[in-house]
Amino acid sequence: MLQSITKDLPKNKTVVVGYFYGGPIVLPDTTRYKKEVLLAPAVFSNTEVISWLLNFYRWKLTHWFVYPIWRQAAKEKLSHKNNLKNLEKKWSQNSNEILAIYSENNHLFPFANSGKLAAQFPKEQFELNQIKRGDHENIWNRFDFIKEQFILSLN
Repeated sequence: MLQSITKDLPKNKTVVVGYFYGGPIVLPDTTRYKKEVLLAPAVFSNTEVISWLLNFYRWKLTHWFVYPIWRQAAKEKLSHKNNLKNLEKKWSQNSNEILAIYSENNHLFPFANSGKLAAQFPKEQFELNQIKRGDHENIWNRFDFIKEQFILSLN
């Protein structure tokens, strides 16, 4: 999918960004880009957080109670863990320079992903920026910091 979107772009000037579930779209692509930026990507099945609230979607008695938009989110969350098992073996095949930005207190996409991801790549290929005391909402409430890190990584 990503290759079809970027096929007409100059790869040496293209920066691809994977945000949350976009991380598993960006990482397995072996196309050489200028840079890849990952914003709290969910990339390892064993660190995927499955909230007990998803049971409201799973249980037939309460399934109807869940708003349609949250039903779709629940489907994605439940299938994502299984899909990651197939994809996570491919991360190390990526040869791009990668900047990953993680929040240390993100309850949905745990910081534990960052250490496992860093172990997949040589230090000169992978850069990790940690947002101290950050949480799941950082993309919105820490946008200036994230933008600054993004721009600095391109130099």
